[in-house]
Amino acid sequence: MKNTIPNGPWQNPIIDNGLYDAKIAHVVKGVYGKAEHPYLKIVCIIQTEDVYFTTNLYFNAGGSIKSDRRLWHFCECIGRTKSDVLKEPACCNGRRINLRVKQIQKKNANYGNPYSDVERFLPPRPASEETQSGATAGGAPVGV
Repeated sequence: MKNTIPNGPWQNPIIDNGLYDAKIAHVVKGVYGKAEHPYLKIVCIIQTEDVYFTTNLYFNAGGSIKSDRRLWHFCECIGRTKSDVLKEPACCNGRRINLRVKQIQKKNANYGNPYSDVERFLPPRPASEETQSGATAGGAPVGV
């Protein structure tokens, strides 16, 4: 791999916006903040770029609509339930998934520096579609 495993998206390598075939390396459940709210760190391997790529889902006591929605899409794409993933994150390891990646730059995030993150989790394309679209079995980026 060209990089070490990033702690979060702000440490991801900058890659072009687009759709990437990926493999889930591992999912880790942890806590953050003084109130120790739960979060999930999802580490993927984007083989065409030869990089580890991380995204985090944060859940607070009041609920996090964005993270809940992202977790729902993630679960739908890998055929697991939310409770499966939260109880046993390792059930995700090794599964294929497509990532729609977007470069982000916000004044109040990452010291204003750009970073790449998962915009959306999508189901993996069947091998026949990858071949028809011109992508390789390893998963080349496809314009979105």
